[in-house]
Amino acid sequence: ESGGLRHDFGEKCTSCGVGLLPNGNFKEITKPIDIKRTVLQGKYALPKWEINGLVKYISIGPQPVECSLQ
Repeated sequence: ESGGLRHDFGEKCTSCGVGLLPNGNFKEITKPIDIKRTVLQGKYALPKWEINGLVKYISIGPQPVECSLQ
């Protein structure tokens, strides 16, 4: 099984509109205590989702460029 985000698609979504998952637009944000650097910590760190594996948090706006010197 690969890691990542998982949602129970069998759950009926009545409050978020037709075809959308609960918090599918990620408007409910992760609490700062659930983020270590850029990695979400904990199975339920992302509201209304279950995390299985590595999930990185990327905020809106300019992102730092990762580079390596050889």
